[in-house]
Amino acid sequence: MVRLMTVGVLAIVAWPVLAEAQEASASLESLIRARDLRRGVGIYLTDEAGQRIKGKISALSGNALTVETRNGERSFSASAIRRVELQDPIDSGIWLGAGLALAGTYVSCYAESRAANQFCYGTAYAFLPALGVSALIGGIVDARTHKTVYEAPGTRQVTLTPALSPTGVGLRASIQW
Repeated sequence: MVRLMTVGVLAIVAWPVLAEAQEASASLESLIRARDLRRGVGIYLTDEAGQRIKGKISALSGNALTVETRNGERSFSASAIRRVELQDPIDSGIWLGAGLALAGTYVSCYAESRAANQFCYGTAYAFLPALGVSALIGGIVDARTHKTVYEAPGTRQVTLTPALSPTGVGLRASIQW
C-alpha cells in the first residue's frame, strides 16, 4: 500500500523534470514545412512594433502570414514578425486535470478501504467535486499556456538608459526577450 502511494507521488513529482525546452524555429518556411503553422491554427503574433495580436491563420506562405482577428484580416511580412506563439487547446488540460482527480481518488479510496476493510463512501462522494475542480484548473492552466514556435533573429536585446534624479544619477537596464 505504502509502495503504491510512494510510486504515485514520485511519478507526479518527477513528471515536470522529464520535460525539455524546445528551441523556437529560425524561419517561417521551416515551420510551414513542419506543419506547425497551417490554416485555422490559433496564434499570438507579436509584430515589429511590439503589438501582440491574437487570431487564427487564414493564409500563409514562406514570406508572409495573414491572421484573422476580431477586427478583420491582417497581413504580415516575415520581416515584420517578431514572435509567433501557438495557442494550446484547453481540452488536453481538462482531460489531464480529470485524470489526476481520478488517480488521486483511486489511490485514496484504495488506502481507505484497505485500512477500514470496507468500501470508501466518503472518498467516492468527494470524487465529483474534485473532478470538476481539477478539470477546471487544468483547462485554465492550458488556456494560459502558449508555445513559442518562431522568434525573429536578433529580437532579444538589452537597453541601457541613464536615470537622473535630484538626489543622484544611475543607469536603468531593460532586457527584452
